[in-house]
Amino acid sequence: MLLTSCVVAASQNVSNRNLGSLRGAGRARRLWETTDVTERLNYAIEQSAGWDAGAENMPYESVYSSADGHNKGIIFRNYFDGLPDDLKYKVATFWHNDIFTPSQAYPTNGEIAAPNIYYDDTTSWDTAVVGQVVSDLSTLWEDVDSIQSDSWDKGTFYAHDSNAVDKRCVWWEDQNAYECPGFWCPWGEDCADAEKPGPSAYGGRGCHVNLDIRKIDQPDAFNADGLNLVSSPNCECEYGFKDGTANSWAGWVEDFKNNLVQKDGLPADDYFWYTKGAPPQYAMDYGICWVRNPRDMILLQNQLHFQNDWVDHSGGTWSPKLDDSPAFWWGWNEVPVPASVDDPQNWDAIAIKLPTGVDTPGSLTDDASGMLDTDLDQYVQANLLLPGIDNIGLRPGSYVVFAKQMDDGSGSNNYQTEFICSEWQGATYHICSVSMDSATGFPGQCYIEYQGTPCA
Repeated sequence: MLLTSCVVAASQNVSNRNLGSLRGAGRARRLWETTDVTERLNYAIEQSAGWDAGAENMPYESVYSSADGHNKGIIFRNYFDGLPDDLKYKVATFWHNDIFTPSQAYPTNGEIAAPNIYYDDTTSWDTAVVGQVVSDLSTLWEDVDSIQSDSWDKGTFYAHDSNAVDKRCVWWEDQNAYECPGFWCPWGEDCADAEKPGPSAYGGRGCHVNLDIRKIDQPDAFNADGLNLVSSPNCECEYGFKDGTANSWAGWVEDFKNNLVQKDGLPADDYFWYTKGAPPQYAMDYGICWVRNPRDMILLQNQLHFQNDWVDHSGGTWSPKLDDSPAFWWGWNEVPVPASVDDPQNWDAIAIKLPTGVDTPGSLTDDASGMLDTDLDQYVQANLLLPGIDNIGLRPGSYVVFAKQMDDGSGSNNYQTEFICSEWQGATYHICSVSMDSATGFPGQCYIEYQGTPCA
């Protein structure tokens, strides 16, 4: 598969468009602006060199790399994810432009398992997602200076949604048992109630479990060479699928498609795809394993997207509508990180991730714009966003950025992420945006303000 080496331009001049149709047309403003913060974030997620040779010809170690190590990626997290506040590890998403999937954020609105259902005349595909962004990865992991090396193994990375901290069990080899949220399962014996936190206390490493019947439901799939999807009772991925190129992990997805077998004793109706055709996308929540570093996660995440015939495309209630648009794909990874991710002192800004294919907030539907206003208010009411120009340098403060994910133009249905700033008007709040000026050293401004208070 040939991929383009593409990092989207930081801004787009609109001189060849009808300026009268644009917000701020009187001063011929751009569709979006660049600030020192958006520039820094885009630098942190910059695509590695070499993708234009094709995944099969790009060396494995060239993925997630640069000569000076500047593009280590960033963490995006929806603070209000609905999980308990007291978890030692929180779930987040890792962004980098070596990842080519669309829709790289868990949506705030709508139904994940049934993404095509309408809520207030909109679906999850149409709505923005609000969350904090963290570029200083040293606040989350040790030895981050070496995170792009082959030997770095300090993290837990799932290439797909995985229920990492709430529906998994961690394996304890010395006790021959699984520790699950609220119960304990010795191998070959019935599970028993226990005051146990499960993987949320241990970095999110573990096997998927059916909490209702207390059985591990992480499937197996053995290929002709005897390789399974997982390499251990703790459901770490089988690294034998790596082939030394950026096409590594292609065999893992092929194995999932062709050899999937569910464990005995599980209710057939809850796992209907084993007998009734292609699975819904949420089936991968059960099947995905974990790796220890970003590079392997990136490559497996890409392969799930490249070989997306493993999932039902029909657009039924439980399926993405891929026949309508390749953007209708839940493309986020899941990365458990320490609770320090929720310390505003570690945040670069609050980010608003636009729906895939939407290049400015002015293109949001009215319903989606109203939902965004409500989501921002949740952060304001929790004192995680402090509107006003006087708070732009504080954390928590007023600084916001937008993140857009657009087709990269390669013809392969691949997407790239870019941080921008742009004006936006909601019922309660609005976003003020002024571009940076390298000639004068002005860093630019991108901040939230109350409606009725003009931009500075």
